[in-house]
Formats: sequence, C-alpha cells, structure tokens
Amino acid sequence: MWESEERVLWNIKKLGMGIECLLNRLLADMGLTASRGLVLLFILEHPGNTICSTEIHKAFGVARPSLARTATENKE
Repeated sequence: MWESEERVLWNIKKLGMGIECLLNRLLADMGLTASRGLVLLFILEHPGNTICSTEIHKAFGVARPSLARTATENKE
C-alpha cells in the first residue's frame, strides 16, 4: 500500500514540475516566471484590497524571503 501512495505522490510532484516548466516557457515572453505570474494573478484576483506578504505566504506556502525577492523582481 505504501509503495502505491509513494508512486502517486511522486507522479503529482512530476506533474507540478511539468506544469511549472510549461508556465515558465509560456510566460517568458512577458518577462515572467511561473512564480511571479502566480503572485501577480493572486494580487489581480483581489482588486481594491491591500495584499500583504502574509496572505500570499498562506495561499502558496512560500517562504517570506522568497516572496520579498519575487516582489522586488515584479517591481522591476
């Protein structure tokens, strides 16, 4: 049983990495990465609201230093 669960988790991880690679290729023309694009999409989905890094951290489970770097890159 455990072996099949591990296989499912591994396949989910591979799918996620494949989707991220595809998004990186699709967004490259706009100067975005998948991570930057997802953060921007999150912000755009909350118009009129002030979004803080804590909300993004909770939504994506990303470390705050990574978010700070992404925010700096998005400003550029």
